Amino acid sequence: MTQSNMPHHWEQGPGDVHSVPRRRWAWKFRWYLDSVVAPPGQTLSRRQALQLMYYVLNHPQSWERTGVQFVRTTNRALADILVRFGPQDLSACGPGSAGCYWWDSTAQKPIAYIGSEHIGNPNFMAELINMELCGHGAFNMWDMYTPEHQPYPGGVMGTWEDARKTDYFPSALEIEAAKTWLRGEAPHVHWHN
Repeated sequence: MTQSNMPHHWEQGPGDVHSVPRRRWAWKFRWYLDSVVAPPGQTLSRRQALQLMYYVLNHPQSWERTGVQFVRTTNRALADILVRFGPQDLSACGPGSAGCYWWDSTAQKPIAYIGSEHIGNPNFMAELINMELCGHGAFNMWDMYTPEHQPYPGGVMGTWEDARKTDYFPSALEIEAAKTWLRGEAPHVHWHN
């Protein structure tokens, strides 16, 4: 059976992703590390958070396979998205949210919130960064674990088991959907059961 359920909002891309002259990258998406707050009883430095971000975003299996370079900016005003590490009980999406994405009307920027309790679990942190910053923030993807998107054959926008199948990085299906969206097309991706 062929399905065409897509992980995207039905909007044309690429939104805040900026076109750049074609060298290695066709697009860029600028992020800014806005704040780092350790959970009670733990330590988390800005340097640790940056190292984690670089590891995930520069990983060969990450979203850069789409042709988008995720660039850290030191100028908050130029950022396409703000990244905040903090305790889950401070998440704007509700206490207990391990990861979250929302529009902050005060900052006039989208926010990717990463639960700092998970800094000792690099796999889960990779999934959170890939989902909140890239999937939701850069590519406007919906979560794939909603009933209308089942079954889903793996990837960071699915369940924990799906993410584990792709080593907590986006699946080939997600990469292809993002590429289609970047071309400004409705992302139709098909797979077979």
